[in-house]
This record gives sequence, structure tokens and C-alpha cells, in this order.
Amino acid sequence: MFFLIFNFPFGIGGAAICAGLAAKTGRVAFYSTMGTAIYGLSWAMFGLGALLAGKEGVALSKQLMRRLWQRKKTESDKSSVTSDPSSPGQDQ
Repeated sequence: MFFLIFNFPFGIGGAAICAGLAAKTGRVAFYSTMGTAIYGLSWAMFGLGALLAGKEGVALSKQLMRRLWQRKKTESDKSSVTSDPSSPGQDQ
């Protein structure tokens, strides 16, 4: 399940770091190739993780990722939506 969870930050993070290095050093071709290779490796990690974890592991990792990435609604978020006097349906 490690591969299923960490393939996303590995691929996107590695590609972003390579893009920054390409911009800083001017070696665009080299770091573009490295970024593409790292991103491709992250997909290989995902595939290997899915094979090793099976259906149950994939379902469990989906639940875990939803919990980690889902934004929690707070009372201030809810009140800011309903306190707008210009929104339709509000009595003034």
C-alpha cells in the first residue's frame, strides 16, 4: 500500500523539483528527461502497488487518500456561505 499512497507526491514532487532545477541551471533537456522519468516511475510504482495490494488494498488506499485530502468543513466555512445578504433567498 506504500506504493499506492506515495506515488503521487513522488511523481509530482520529483517533476516539480526537476523543473525548478532546469530553470535554475539552464540544463533544460537533461532535467526535462529526468522529470519525465521520475513521473513515469511513479506510474510504475502505482501499478506495482495495485498488483501487490489487490482489490482490498486499493479500496483501503482510496479511503485513506480521501480522508487525507478531503477538506474539513468548519463552522466559519458554513457561516460565510449563508451570511451573504446579496444571495437569493435571504430575507433582509
